[in-house]
Amino acid sequence: MKKETIADKAREAGLDPGVVYNRLSRGWTLAKALKTPVRGREKKEALKPEAPIVSASDKGDGMIASAMIIAMVVVIIVAAIAAGA
Repeated sequence: MKKETIADKAREAGLDPGVVYNRLSRGWTLAKALKTPVRGREKKEALKPEAPIVSASDKGDGMIASAMIIAMVVVIIVAAIAAGA
């Protein structure tokens, strides 16, 4: 029969084992260290975002900015050609 470690108990409680070890080193009881949520969170699952995080490039903003830069470069090139002609 395998003994259950503090790290195992921490993971079962949804906590990082390092958090539990840190609490124990500060004099907390094992029960309190395992039952107290981290920064008011119930479990690690609460840390997961409910909606996916979307970056600006995923929304198309990056594509619009790139098109605007290309358009400005084209205007500069055309102006330079027209000035030299």
